[in-house]
Amino acid sequence: MLNLEGLGHAWRGLRLAFLEEDNFRLELFLALIALALGVLYKLNIAGWCWICLSIFLVFLAELLNSALERAVDIFSDERFLALARDAKDLAAGAVLLSCVQALGAAWCLFVWPLYG
Repeated sequence: MLNLEGLGHAWRGLRLAFLEEDNFRLELFLALIALALGVLYKLNIAGWCWICLSIFLVFLAELLNSALERAVDIFSDERFLALARDAKDLAAGAVLLSCVQALGAAWCLFVWPLYG
């Protein structure tokens, strides 16, 4: 059965990310550009799958990174400062990798056809 309260928490999380995370807003802007380019280039179904997968992968990594940063901030103190930094850097690395994947997909879908 669908848990409407849980769904409300999820929507609150997305709203929180949009209102408080600059990178999330930037990634949303770039996602809208990618979607507009998809329309302009008249992507086939495979292209749309790559674009949508890339967008959601970046959003997923960003949301998990933001959540981890907040959780680490709650529990970190001077004794664990280096470990807290490492945890945050590892999560940021996941965001970076998802962005690199999205750029690779964008290259293959939008730039490669122009020169390939």
